[in-house]
Order: sequence, then C-alpha cells, then structure tokens
Amino acid sequence: MATTEENKEEKTKDLTHRLDFFGEFLLFTVAALIILLWFNFATNHVNAFSAADASEYLRYATALSQVNWLSPNFAQEAFKEFIITGPTFPLVLVAFNWLTTFSSFDPAKSTTPLILQSLVAALTTGFIYVTARQLYNQSIGRLAALMSLFYPAFIVNSGRLYSEVFATFLECACFALFAALPQSARKKYIFLALLGATLVALQLTRSSMLLFTFASMALVLLVDFNKLDLKGSLKACGKSLLAFLLGASALLAPWLLYEKTVYNKLSLVVDRVGHYNLFIGTNAEIQGFLSYPYPDGHGIEQKSFLELIESAHKKSPNGFIRLLLDKPARLYKFPWNDYRAPIGPVDFQWQVLYHQIIIAGALLGLAMALGFALNDRLASKKKLLGRLYLLSGFVLNLPYLLFITVPRYNLAAMPVLLIFAAAGFYITSDLIKNHQFKWAKVCAGAWLFLFLYLRDDFSSLSASLAPYSLYIVQGTDLFSKGLIACLAALAAFLAMSKCLAVFVKQEYQGFALLPLIGTGLAVCLLTALPQRANGRIGESLIKFQDGTISNTTSAPAEIIQKQGRDCYLFIDSDQGQILRNATHIKINGVTCRGPFIPGLAAVDNWYYLKSRKDNSAYLECTYIFDCMTQASGLSNLDIRQWYMLPVPPAVLADAPVQDGKIKLQVEIESSESLTLFAEKISSDRKGQSFANKPSLNIYSWEKAFYGVENDRALTDSRFDWKMPANTKENQATIKLQNQNLPLSQTNLNLHIVAGPPSQSLDKNAISDSLIEEFKEKIECSGSKEVVLQFNPAEKSAKSPARLDETYKLLELEISKAGSAPYKVATAQMIFEQKDGRTLTMDLPYFKKPANHLCLGIPLPVSVIARESKLVTVRLMSDEDCRLRLALKELCGHPLGSGHEIY
Repeated sequence: MATTEENKEEKTKDLTHRLDFFGEFLLFTVAALIILLWFNFATNHVNAFSAADASEYLRYATALSQVNWLSPNFAQEAFKEFIITGPTFPLVLVAFNWLTTFSSFDPAKSTTPLILQSLVAALTTGFIYVTARQLYNQSIGRLAALMSLFYPAFIVNSGRLYSEVFATFLECACFALFAALPQSARKKYIFLALLGATLVALQLTRSSMLLFTFASMALVLLVDFNKLDLKGSLKACGKSLLAFLLGASALLAPWLLYEKTVYNKLSLVVDRVGHYNLFIGTNAEIQGFLSYPYPDGHGIEQKSFLELIESAHKKSPNGFIRLLLDKPARLYKFPWNDYRAPIGPVDFQWQVLYHQIIIAGALLGLAMALGFALNDRLASKKKLLGRLYLLSGFVLNLPYLLFITVPRYNLAAMPVLLIFAAAGFYITSDLIKNHQFKWAKVCAGAWLFLFLYLRDDFSSLSASLAPYSLYIVQGTDLFSKGLIACLAALAAFLAMSKCLAVFVKQEYQGFALLPLIGTGLAVCLLTALPQRANGRIGESLIKFQDGTISNTTSAPAEIIQKQGRDCYLFIDSDQGQILRNATHIKINGVTCRGPFIPGLAAVDNWYYLKSRKDNSAYLECTYIFDCMTQASGLSNLDIRQWYMLPVPPAVLADAPVQDGKIKLQVEIESSESLTLFAEKISSDRKGQSFANKPSLNIYSWEKAFYGVENDRALTDSRFDWKMPANTKENQATIKLQNQNLPLSQTNLNLHIVAGPPSQSLDKNAISDSLIEEFKEKIECSGSKEVVLQFNPAEKSAKSPARLDETYKLLELEISKAGSAPYKVATAQMIFEQKDGRTLTMDLPYFKKPANHLCLGIPLPVSVIARESKLVTVRLMSDEDCRLRLALKELCGHPLGSGHEIY
C-alpha cells in the first residue's frame, strides 16, 4: 500500500514538474513574441524586411508560390538558385503564408513574413530556456531566457527575412531535443528522429551546419555507450543511430531527388559560393572584406580551400596573421545589426554594450561551466554530453573566421553564448554570495576591470582637452595597453582555476581545466595585441564647435601652376558634416562653396552601367550603397568618405611661391559640432615618416555596414594606405575662443590633389584667358525643376585628342531661402541610347533634407558616348528652391593616372 502511495506521489511530483517546466517555457516564449511584435509593428524604425540578401528569399518564395505542382516539370519551374540559397526557408515562407492567408505569396507585403520571423525568434528563446534548465538548473535556465528576451540581434533581425534567424531557431530546437532526451526508449527514438530531421533542415538552410550534423551523430552514439556493457550498449547505439538516420532521411531523400532531377548532381549541402567567400575573407590587402573595385578572383573555383589559404598566406604572411587576429573581434564584438536600427529608445551603442556584457559572461561560462554540478553519474553523463553538444555548436561556428567574417555569422553561436553567460554569471555570483570565496571576488574584479579597460569609451587614453576634444583610436601606447590588459586577463583566469576546486568534483577537475586553459590562452593573446578591427590604429578624431581648424600645406609650383591641371582639396568627412551650411571652407582666404565630389561617386565604373527590364539604369557601387543606406535611414552622403572640392584656378595662380613650392592655407570653420580626422605620424625602419591614411579609390559597403570599428555610426568604408608625411610642410592649428592651439604630431586628412595633366593645353603659366576657359560650362537654373541636355560625343577645345580620356564635371546644386531645409528633391540622368532605348538612372544624393547642397559627379563622357547619343539631367524639388545644373570640362578624372597628392 505504501508503495502505491509513493508511486502516486511520484507521479504527482512528475506532473507538477512537467507543468511547471512547460508553463515557464510558454511564459518566456509568449513574452519574447510580445517584444518582437512590438518592435516590428509598434516602433519607429526603417522596415528592412526585404533589404539586401532578404530580397533573394522573397524572390524564390514568390517563384515557389507560382509553381504548378501538378505539372510533370514542376521541378524545373522552381528556381535553380535554390542550389545557392537552400530550399528550407523559402518553403517555410510559402507554407506559413498559405496557412494564414490562403493566398499566393506577395513579396510586397511584410506583415505575414514578419509574424513568422517573430514566432521563430520567440521559440528560439523558449528553446534556450529548455536547454539551459535541462543542462544546468532552473535558475540558469531563467537567466538565459531573460537575457535572450532582450538580446538585440534576436529582436532586430526578426524584422529581416534572412535565413540566419530561422537557422538559429532550428539549431536551438536541436539543442533542446538533445538536452531533453527521455529515458524511455520509445520516446527517445521519437526525439532522435526529430533531431535528425531538424538537422537536415538546418544544413539545407545554412551549408556550414553539415559539420554540426556529424557532431550530433557522434554524440547520439555516445548517449547509449557504456564500456561496462559493451555488447548491450552497441546494440542500443545502433537503434538510436537508426532512429536518427530515419528522421534525417525523411527530409534528405526528397532534396537529393530534386537535386538529381534539376542539377544532375548529389550533394548534402547547398553551395554558398564558398570559394569566393574564402578568397575575399583571407585577402589581407582588403582586410577580408569585399571591395569596390572588385578584386580579381579569376581561377579560384579551380583551387581547393587549402590552396586558397596557402596562396593568401604566401602573398602577405604578416598581413595574413594580422587579419586572422582581427577576425574574433569582427565576428563577436558587435551584435548583428547591420543598419544600426534602434530598438525603441535603445540606440545601437547600448545594444553593443549589452551584447559585450553577454560575451564577457560567456567567456566566464566557457572557462568554468563545463564541469559545474556533475554529481549523479547517470545524470552527469547526460548533462556533460549536452554541454559538449552546446560547445560543439560554438566551435563549429569558428570556421567563419576564415571567410568574410561579419557579425551576421555570430547569430547561430549566440544561443550557446547566452547559456554559458547565464552559467558564468550564476557560478561567479554563487561563489561570492554563498561561499564567500575570495578567489571568486578576485576573478570578478579582474574581469570587470578588463571589460571596462577594453571599452574604448571608458579608455583613460582618450583625452578631452577643452575647448575641443581629441580622441585617439586604441590609444598612444599600444604596448602598455596590451600588457595591462593581458595581466588583468591572466589574473582573472588564475582566479577561475582556483574556483573550479569549489564546485567541480575531483574526478572531473582535469577535464574541466581544458576549456579554461583554451579560453584563457585565446583571451590573453587577443587582449595583448592591437587589432585593426577596433579602428585605424592611432587615428585622431578632432571634435570642435565655434572654431576654425587651419592646415598649411605646400605643393610643387611646377606641377600646380604650370601644367594646366585641375586641383582639388580632399577632405575626410563622416555623416556628410562637411556639406552642412554651418561649415565654411577657405583656401588662402577665398571661400569655396562647392561643388563637393563624393568619393563614392568618383569610383563608379561607367563601363558597367547596368540596366533592368524596366529600362532603369544604375551604377553598381552607388546603387548598392544606396540600397543599404536606405535601410539605415541614411543616404550615400552619410558614408565616411573623401570629398573632393575643386580649387579655383585663381587661388592657385595667386598662391605665394617659396623655394619652388606654393603655399596653400586651408581653413575649415564650423558653428556646429564638427569632427575631422588625422593620423599619427610614424617612422619606418629607414627613418622615413609616413601616415596611415584611408584609401583614395577603394571602398567597401561590407566594411561600412559589417565592420565593428564604430558603435555610434557606420564603420569607415575605406581601407588603409601609407602616405609619406612631411611634418615641417604640413602644420595644423585650431583656433577656439581667440586661442591658437597647435595640433602636434598629427597629419590632418586634408590634402591638395593635382589631377592628371592636361594633354591638350600648353604647359604655360596660368593666365587670365586660361582661368576663363576653366570657367567655361553649360549652366541652367530654375525653381521647381531644371533640365540640362548635352551630347556626350561633342568635343570642345579643351577635350584631349583621344576620346577615351574625355571627362566632364556635372554640378548639381539646390538651396532654399531661409534656414529651413527642403523636404523632397530628386535627381535623374536620362540616356537616349543609340539602339532606341531610353534609360533612366536616379542619382541618390538628395534624399535627406538639407538647406543647401552642391555636389559634383565626374562623367566619363567618352564612355557614355559609346552607347548614348543624348543625355538629359533633371533636378526636381517639391518646393520653391533655387536649382542649378552645370557641366564643366575636366582635364581628366580626379584620381586618374598621373594624379599627385600633397
């Protein structure tokens, strides 16, 4: 009778436990869903659900919804690009849309896909709770779920139709299934079959997850392995593996059949263009980012991955090593939020802080939590295998370090890091609170110091000098900074090793030391060495208001005054600050109002002017940057870039000459907060001074949006270029409150650039008649709309003899009376082609309101003339504004062959 009562009591406890378990799972899932739906439908942010790569999934989902599944050729009707994107996510989009709306998929409607993404991300939080509770305890499960509730990347990317969100959900489902494997054989086989099917869906969503499938298979075999009963355990392992494979085959077999039918090949994964990704990711010259102009990848598909890595290392051994040291920060420093979208009142910089707190906790957990609370042998084995499964999910995320490494790829690792962070925080606080263990306090103190010390905004090496601020990226003494950080990390990990003895049983301590040693070595190495991923080392950010920065430079008079060159002032500016009305530029006392030539407009390759079926045209660099800035609520002018300001020829003609060099004094005055950039001057082994400058003619949208240099704006879109520096001839001062303060040991990013020499003008001194010729232009002005037409094949007296070198500068200016900005303005170029078509190209430079804007675009008219017989430029505004268009002759492209920089 007592046994019956005990059984009833045990069943009641078990039922209560299950209800409590399911109740908390449901609670966290619903709470996450509410937050995600609030973000997607109730907050003010740019709806980027279809931006960038998401458009691919929308396109394939639309194609799938239009397939006639009853047709014998339905497989060929589906897009062949599934071999790149994978079929899982588009199929889920179509299925969910049909189940909820009973209609075909409409790529223009975002509501249904965003609800799906929100539901998927909410279930991810629920599965994180299940996994953490099963592998650790209820408190750690709750803490992990709470942290994931507010994790920025889960929230922001529920609003983007990327497969990573769905893949992370599938991965967490795998963790939860494995962690919750029941003891009952029948139920266990069902769980294993579900695990196999989920893993196949995962690897068909993200090809890199194939290794995760094999790791899962190995751990499935270990679940039933028992060396004391080898024969019986091998039989049980075989049954478990069979259940796993049956589940996997249920999804894999249809995919292999489809693949064989459509592509006549069999592959377990989709091809994500891995060779090109690896080629770019190991290229030290472009810091592992895709650049524009594109690097030459000819022949890389014929090489193996190992050959590509060996080739990259051979090309630049030191650069290759430095690039690899950069990759961990590039992958894990920021949460995945390419467009810096705010979450309600929480700006991106606070999202970064929250993410970095989680990373700090995860490192504690990775070092200490693997052997935590392993008591009962049977339960300990299950927990240990589950924790190893989690660890494998993180380790198998590390191959991304060899490819184009961006925060997007850390999303699949974040559930693991959230669970280990919860465990790390719980263990440390428990040791301090309940055990009063002094080494835990040492660990916490050293870890907190290291965290604050490595955060740039807490850095003591940043100087704030009234009445202006000077911030030096990564400080001035890299050796001391690295040494202090390394010693703090070493102290923290030594304290952690002492902590293991308190909560890890003696038999597991040797095993528990392995992850601590591995994590400790990696952290000490990375904290000791400077990394380019954290910003251009030694770069100065000079911020001032109500003042003037003055920079004096010199250039050979022979080149500037006697070779008939177009000359430009190059200014490094972020967020378009140099274009504002509050900023005034003088060169030798002469005010220059523009036009400003954006660096992005100057690097476009007009040989590859592309057109769509609707006869809209675009230039690739401008177009891609425009697509990405729109999703950020910005414009191409907000990208940090070089702006080129033509120097009036009269200024050059009147410039004083000393020792064969002309002297040019550039003054930049601003009544609003303005940031200018400078480089610390260094010396090479030969004693030659140089400055590490942003590249002049190579840009990268990947670096701008995926880089981790700046948590308050986008990352600099350019790479690094060493330029000789002359401290005697380039002197800068800042004038504030009637004080002239020298800016010593800095080389301002202000340069005089002489364009290519003229091939049609006499190489005589600049004369009044020549100045007038430089001023020759076609010009028109108006109010709400102004139109300018020209024949690109028409040549003038200034045009060179060879047609392939003809350039003109298109000037576009809009200004509004008073201080209020104009609201809407658009600019277009219309090409009447020789084949009878008419192409229209938008110029995306006037999308953001401004009071005055004067821009220039260099046009290779000889290239345009190959296909076009007439070009029309149209500038329009919805309000009464002064609009002006002009076309001016140029000797050549500002950065053409033969340009000189000073």
